[in-house]
Amino acid sequence: MKKDQQQSATRDPHRWWNLVSSLCLVGIVGVLDYATGFEISFSLFYLIPILIIGWNIGKRAGFGFAVLCAVVWLIVDVQSQAYTHPLIPYWNAFVRFCFFSTVVLLVRQRRESYESIQEVMREVISRSPHHSKGAAQQPQDSQVGHTERAQQ
Repeated sequence: MKKDQQQSATRDPHRWWNLVSSLCLVGIVGVLDYATGFEISFSLFYLIPILIIGWNIGKRAGFGFAVLCAVVWLIVDVQSQAYTHPLIPYWNAFVRFCFFSTVVLLVRQRRESYESIQEVMREVISRSPHHSKGAAQQPQDSQVGHTERAQQ
């Protein structure tokens, strides 16, 4: 993460709201996952807090939530079904963590591209001749047009 992106992330007033709401979402998804049993997949719902954190806070926090979601899913899996081999749920948790981590990397790459495009657009707009005229010039331009029409 770049230095200014890191600073903007720490100054974000919604940072704690994102963290707390995402933690609550992980808990709710885990409880619902356990309540519905192993036959219904909840993978899509585990992605929601990971996406929120990955986009709004950063890569490291996103990886933390990837671990958290994989562990919650592991706990639900172990509690709700029996496996033929004791290592299977741990392998599944590792695979889920890899999937969640890939999502974190993709969402961070998308966010960084978005911010780069925003920066280029701000620079282009600030260099635009219409932008440098300012709002004070616009009424004069319209007055000139009005005066020219009155003279005709």
